[in-house]
Amino acid sequence: MSNYRPKVAFDTNVIAHYRVSFFVELSKYFDLLVIVSDNKVIDGLKDVREGLPFKSVRLREVTETSFIPTSSLYHPNILETIKDHGTEVIISFSSSLDRMMINKKALSYIRLNNIKTIWMGCDGYLSRSSLISLIFEILNPRQTLRILRNIIALSRVDYFLPYSSHTAKYLQYSRFIPKNKISVAQNTIDSKELNTVYKEIKKNPNTKKDPMRIVFAGRLTPRKKVDVLLKAFAEILKKFPRAKLDIIGGGSEEVNLKKIAADLKIYSNVDFVGPIYEDRHLAEKLYRSSLFVMPGLGGLGLNTAMSVALPIIYTHADGTEEDIMFDTKNGWYFDGSVKDLTAKIEVALSDPKRLASMGEFSEKLITQKFTIENMAKIYKNAIYKVIEMQ
Repeated sequence: MSNYRPKVAFDTNVIAHYRVSFFVELSKYFDLLVIVSDNKVIDGLKDVREGLPFKSVRLREVTETSFIPTSSLYHPNILETIKDHGTEVIISFSSSLDRMMINKKALSYIRLNNIKTIWMGCDGYLSRSSLISLIFEILNPRQTLRILRNIIALSRVDYFLPYSSHTAKYLQYSRFIPKNKISVAQNTIDSKELNTVYKEIKKNPNTKKDPMRIVFAGRLTPRKKVDVLLKAFAEILKKFPRAKLDIIGGGSEEVNLKKIAADLKIYSNVDFVGPIYEDRHLAEKLYRSSLFVMPGLGGLGLNTAMSVALPIIYTHADGTEEDIMFDTKNGWYFDGSVKDLTAKIEVALSDPKRLASMGEFSEKLITQKFTIENMAKIYKNAIYKVIEMQ
């Protein structure tokens, strides 16, 4: 039994470049198969398709349309795939697992073969209170059937690994999931190379931070609200004319954001860097700045900034910020408005020494607690826990 490696299937839509190290870590303990959509494109995200050090298979995906029943499987061929793999535990993101738990054929196969199911991801992050969310949903008749269907589907799931304590509470109070079926597996990245490069650069006496340089790193999509950052930065230049802004990332909003920068007459102070996928190059670029801003929905951008000891101005994101960000300790919370973001950036740029100490707080937190190894360990414990369930 010492050589026993449970067969685990991880159902997802793409293999993001930052997720590879997590799958590598899981594959140390399990016979892992990552199931991915064949032609899925996520705005601004790199899907790794070659040179993967673990098993993966790409399946056709059924997209959401009004003609597709809600019980249709996200990956129609997934049952054949997990049968060939001999899957004992399947981990899946919410929308795909919901469909499996409602689909009669899939549910029958899962139960007949005693396959354990684990829900992962984030949900309920558009509201900041599970109670408020529940009340809103109840008062919206058009959502009633969808909510009931979702509650039924989740009641059939064996275990839950939400990204954050916020989502854990949402699952408990809005979807009635027992607390003993939930473990928070804080979403994170492999921060080792980022942090190592940061420390190397820091030791070099010839490298210095720019106390007036701000940075954003993430996908350039509407929900990231980079336009809010550009508008606030235009106001900041009136008080700090030497300020600079780096925008790292790519996506559908890039052209529009460049136009906004031009219209605001701040283009000469903004550097649209483009996406950087190599951690060494990313760390080198981030090191130039003294402040990171996450103006909209975002999660792992926070982890990235913390890995190189950057303080962060943040707002409501995907819920993970509630576990890793502490207002006035390693950053500042702003209410999502241009006015408040401008005010918080002014506070930050006015005290460079404080920025450095806040960054050190972030670095310790992300390199000691929220590591890829700890995330994988929580998944490992959950997998063995459901295997032992009768």
